Amino acid sequence: MAALIALLVCAVPGIAESNGGSGLRATPSGIPWYVSDRTSNYPGAEAAMRIASSKWRAPWAMKIKSGKVSGKFRLVTVNGSTYVVLAKMRGPFTLNFEAIKDARMDLLRKAAAQSGCTTQGRTLAKYTPQKDIEKLAAQVQCNFQ
Repeated sequence: MAALIALLVCAVPGIAESNGGSGLRATPSGIPWYVSDRTSNYPGAEAAMRIASSKWRAPWAMKIKSGKVSGKFRLVTVNGSTYVVLAKMRGPFTLNFEAIKDARMDLLRKAAAQSGCTTQGRTLAKYTPQKDIEKLAAQVQCNFQ
């Protein structure tokens, strides 16, 4: 059964050079990329956020900065689709919620581009109880897949 699952994971579009099974890999540009062979009951980006809920240090995540905004990101493949997940965000330091959201969305797109990917569709945001953006995730199409 495990061999069948590994074979199915290797055949799923979006998993490049998979050796089967869950695990941390790296993109050709060295970006952390976690591939999960588990099927999640959660839809798309939410499943990626749940899988990427811990381990935000190297080698599991990479730092990114743009202007006064910074964060950590990694790629996650779950249910046959790949997502960029951005967390541990700081800045910009303003009271304008729209400016904060826009700057962090730009950082997510920059993280995807640095990975050799482009974002597709909608972005999912997870908020703290204080209404701050805790995580962002978006489905991506990568040029190495």
